[in-house]
Amino acid sequence: VCEAILVEAGAGEFVTRGASPDAYFRPAEGLKITVVERLVETLGGSPDTQTLVESARDAVERSCWDWRVIRKHLLNRFARRSTLVARLNQELAALKYSGAKDIDRFLEVGERVFRLAEATSHDKSEHRRVVKRILNTLPERDRVDIIQEVKRLYREVSGSYTASLDKDWAGMFPFTTCIVGNDELGEEITLVDIIRD
Repeated sequence: VCEAILVEAGAGEFVTRGASPDAYFRPAEGLKITVVERLVETLGGSPDTQTLVESARDAVERSCWDWRVIRKHLLNRFARRSTLVARLNQELAALKYSGAKDIDRFLEVGERVFRLAEATSHDKSEHRRVVKRILNTLPERDRVDIIQEVKRLYREVSGSYTASLDKDWAGMFPFTTCIVGNDELGEEITLVDIIRD
């Protein structure tokens, strides 16, 4: 996405090598240092991103502002599946619910955790496991009520009582809406909506 924005802004282009269909981003001549420095600036300045920024700065110095080398270094270091899974488990362990007044913050963090789960695995059973871990943070009575409401709504939407018996409640509805969706589908019921209600 970042590279597409830079191309659109005229700060670079996508280049293919020979007959290879894979294109890579190359900053425009005269903007290489500016583009790389802007990339590093976007990584943040908080204590949470300090290691990322330091690693990026090190890669910049070692590669003489070579975009592809820096990008590959950052992806290998911070976007490996094992790194993302460790972050997912850390986020799940840190997830806390402190009452109804906190529901919007809780669901916002829950959605971020779920999107991280989607990024680490395409396995729907893993997604359901994460949904259950998120809901296990809630008080038992609230959890029971939410699961009953999910099943009731699923029976209503599917028109089948047995369908709700055969399916895992955590997979009956999407946890949250897709960021990129089809506007023609209309409003979609999500677990986040059910929890919030």
